[in-house]
Amino acid sequence: MHYSDFQELSDERRRTVGLESAPMAMFLLSPNDDVAPLAGWKSLEHRRYCQALMTARGGECIILEAGELASPAAARALCSKPLLPAPHGGESLVGFGIVAERESGAQMFSGMACLDVLGHDAVPSRHM
Repeated sequence: MHYSDFQELSDERRRTVGLESAPMAMFLLSPNDDVAPLAGWKSLEHRRYCQALMTARGGECIILEAGELASPAAARALCSKPLLPAPHGGESLVGFGIVAERESGAQMFSGMACLDVLGHDAVPSRHM
């Protein structure tokens, strides 16, 4: 599908549903996938997954490689990196103000599922 096709779909969905920002799609690519269609996309370095999503929501076509995921939780959820001891203990969630107690954060991480995308080089996201 060509970029202009995505843009048409995006415009149609925005009008139909009344969205204020562009809908997005995320593609998980394996090392063997053809990345030629992504030639004009912007590659991000050392970003949190949520930051990448906000960039894509703003209309940019981006690529975030698994090794560039700065968020320990996102890297763990996508199985690209193991969870480090500090985030696993819940301190980081307390620091970000997500939970009030370390134990609550630790419990959240202990129940975290892992989307097995090992072998995938990039986690691109683009607006539709």
